[in-house]
Amino acid sequence: MSNFRDKSGLTLIEVLLASALLSVAMVSMLTAITRCLHVFHTSASYHDAMWALTMAEVENPLIKTLRAEDFEPDDHDVSPEEYGNVTYERSVEDPYEDDEDSEVRLIVIKTKLSWAGRNREKSEEITRYLLYRG
Repeated sequence: MSNFRDKSGLTLIEVLLASALLSVAMVSMLTAITRCLHVFHTSASYHDAMWALTMAEVENPLIKTLRAEDFEPDDHDVSPEEYGNVTYERSVEDPYEDDEDSEVRLIVIKTKLSWAGRNREKSEEITRYLLYRG
């Protein structure tokens, strides 16, 4: 006479528990992979933006050897230009240009890079300051 306890194998509860644990592990793995791909895409977009910045600065250099009285900020503005899928724009301001007595001038250079992100446009703004002594 055979007994139920003599049979080896897994019960239905054990199989369901193993399936549930495997499902949780798979969801965790897929979430981690999705996040890694998003970080990779963001990094690639940022790398493209830095490449565009380099190309634009080469094509539109700021001349740093000018004397303060010869510098005209409007001459160095760059209207939006496309470099691949990145838009480059630069504005140059002299907040103290009306001050005739000052022999030191502070020039504010704002560079904006923008590109298409996953759901919205992304941008990076870089502000630099140049100090000219007259």
